[in-house]
Amino acid sequence: MSARVYSEHPTPHHPNSPVRWAEPIPRAGDRFGGYEIQRLLGQGGMGIVLRAHDTTLHRDVALKLVHPSLSASPHARDAFLEEARAMAAIRHPNVVQIHACGTEGPVSYFVMELFDGGSLEMKIMRDGPMPPEEALPILRGVAQGLGAIHAVGRIHGDVKPSNVLLGRKRSQVALTDMGLSRALGQGEPEGEVQGTPAYLSPERATALTVPPALQPRQDVYSFAVMAVELLTGRLPFESGQPQKLLEMHAHETPPNPSALDSTLDPRLDAPLLRALVKNPRERTATPMQLVEELESATRGTNRPLRVLVVDDDADWREMLALAISRRFPGATVEGASDGELGIMAAEREAPDIALIDLNMPGLNGVELTSALRALAPRGKLPIIVMSGEGGARDWRILKSLGADRFFVKPVELDELFASVERLVS
Repeated sequence: MSARVYSEHPTPHHPNSPVRWAEPIPRAGDRFGGYEIQRLLGQGGMGIVLRAHDTTLHRDVALKLVHPSLSASPHARDAFLEEARAMAAIRHPNVVQIHACGTEGPVSYFVMELFDGGSLEMKIMRDGPMPPEEALPILRGVAQGLGAIHAVGRIHGDVKPSNVLLGRKRSQVALTDMGLSRALGQGEPEGEVQGTPAYLSPERATALTVPPALQPRQDVYSFAVMAVELLTGRLPFESGQPQKLLEMHAHETPPNPSALDSTLDPRLDAPLLRALVKNPRERTATPMQLVEELESATRGTNRPLRVLVVDDDADWREMLALAISRRFPGATVEGASDGELGIMAAEREAPDIALIDLNMPGLNGVELTSALRALAPRGKLPIIVMSGEGGARDWRILKSLGADRFFVKPVELDELFASVERLVS
């Protein structure tokens, strides 16, 4: 079964204690090799995770150690090394990066990228369910990380909120803990059900063997369970008995997510339930497909998103159009090099949203905002203005004319697209 939930160390380290690892679990101020321990981040059945400072490279890191009670076990050391290798095989911004691994005395360890925003589980516990416009960017990041794991021929095997880490920026989302990851085609230990019962797919709950090509859909199922929890604050199946949970995932029909939270748009039910289908052959194929179906449902239509981009920088228009097509598959992007062409494009066919530059020759962004707002009232055509030089005064003017958002270049695309999702939903 799964590791227990991580928790903070209950007592601080005494300032006069020796600076070496003399406790069962290192505490603040202890030294471990070239790392100075800052605090405990979490612990499970196999290992402990600590925030530490790399005294050689002068950076803060996450340090994962084999649990002291297992340090003498060859099996535990092998499993720990396999997890480090699985993480090292993937280089993607939505999968926690591993910096190094080794041993210090009898204890195996590896060093990871540090995420300072805590886990998604902590965020759900603190803030409760999220509206789709906040949840979908997080789910997209997790889906991208899972896609990278699947692309190297592995599954994660333990997708759940406690294994999703958040950074201080909204765009920083990464999967961690690949202790249950395995290569496609590699079966689970005979007679064992490994994973977290609340998130386990029906085929894993019943130890059913499925073809390698369908095994990534086990992660899709767990990802969908997590999506339901993120959007409603509740799990599709709930029980205090692990075996009962496995039976529910294997045999019971999940409820409509909107029945778990009456504020959830019922249009999100169908995409979520498709990803929770018992038969993996009939289940949503990839995590990203689920995200895209949820995004489409929040827009209330299957019609592709139509975006108007008005900017005199041709390279920026081309780059933005490519990024939009990746983020919103099927989106139609019409580009215009100046404000007058932008008005003509909007008059030919109304866009769902306009992304415009502030400083352009001829009709500038202020004048274009006013003209677009005359074509469509606020709420009918969201307008986002971007500028390399603008400031608070420009935003006050633009806001008074009906602009919805203002970004200063260079623009963080994840934040820009999160605004697009909120404005067109």
